[in-house]
Amino acid sequence: MFLCLFFSLFDKVVHQIEKSDHILGDVSKIENLNIIDTGSGTSVKKIREMMGKKFEINLFPPVELLLKELPREDILKWLDQSLRENQSGFIKFAYHLD
Repeated sequence: MFLCLFFSLFDKVVHQIEKSDHILGDVSKIENLNIIDTGSGTSVKKIREMMGKKFEINLFPPVELLLKELPREDILKWLDQSLRENQSGFIKFAYHLD
């Protein structure tokens, strides 16, 4: 498992691309944490319950859903579920290649 804690000019960020529900309790104890940057396997609902609606979540879709040949409905289903779990909190959807 790869977990990275980094500091930008203004933010303290945890970056975890794998499913990380099992470490959210420890991550939530990091003082002055501003952002969790995570992959799609992590429970947005659990992050929201622990960190509140104002906390920023950066969420990455599963790469399988970004394949050209997959039906558009698959990514929309994932997006709908992510937004429901987010409970109207602060969330960004992004994708990058590591």
